[in-house]
Amino acid sequence: MGGQKATSTANYGFFQKPNWQELDDLKAWNPQADPTIDFNFGEQQQNLERGFVAPTGSYQTPELREQQMRSGTERIGQNRAMAKRADMYDQNQLNLGKLTNIAQMKAPEFAKTKEEQKSGGGFWNNLVGGALGMASKFI
Repeated sequence: MGGQKATSTANYGFFQKPNWQELDDLKAWNPQADPTIDFNFGEQQQNLERGFVAPTGSYQTPELREQQMRSGTERIGQNRAMAKRADMYDQNQLNLGKLTNIAQMKAPEFAKTKEEQKSGGGFWNNLVGGALGMASKFI
C-alpha cells in the first residue's frame, strides 16, 4: 500500500535586463539651470536703478540715494542667490529621480528558470486511476 508521491523542483536565477537606446539617452541627460533667473533679477536691478531717476525733480541727497540703492541691490542679490540655490536643489532632485529610474530599469530580476513536477503513485493510485480512466470512456 503506497501513498501518492509528488515532487516538484524549481530553479531560480537572476536575469540581467537588456540595454536600449532610450536608457542610454536618459543616462546622458542632465537637467539644465533655469535661464530666466539671471534675466529676471537683472531686470529688477534695472528697475531699481531707474526708480532713482526722478523726472518730476524730487530731491534726494546723494547719501540717501546711495544707501537706498545699496540696500535694494543687496536685497535683489540675496533673492537671486536663493532662487539659484532653489534651482540647484531642483536639478539635484531631477538627477536623483533619473538615477532611481535607471536603477529600477536595470536591476536584475529574480525569476524562475526551470520547473519540474513528477508525480507517481503506489499500487492503489495506479489501480484507481486506471479504473477511473476506463470508466470515463463509457460516460
